[in-house]
Amino acid sequence: MKPDFLEKASRNFEDKYGIKLGKSGALFLSIIVQNGKENNEMLKKATDKIKENVVSQSIHFADKKQAFYFGLGLTLPIGIALLLFLLFIAFF
Repeated sequence: MKPDFLEKASRNFEDKYGIKLGKSGALFLSIIVQNGKENNEMLKKATDKIKENVVSQSIHFADKKQAFYFGLGLTLPIGIALLLFLLFIAFF
């Protein structure tokens, strides 16, 4: 990094917080700021992908009856299998 950039970062930090930084402190601060910007960009991209997936995978029903039958279709086979298994255990 350029020395004038480090001096500028040190002055900005001193103006904002009232604490004087040396060259090494300004270097660490600039690295932290740069990594923070990169992380923010990655988080924004990941958030956008998640939002796209949630919208594309959501299920909408015309009415409550249709939603009930959809749920029944998902749980009824498991329920029948469980009932038969319990009856089998109870009789044998």
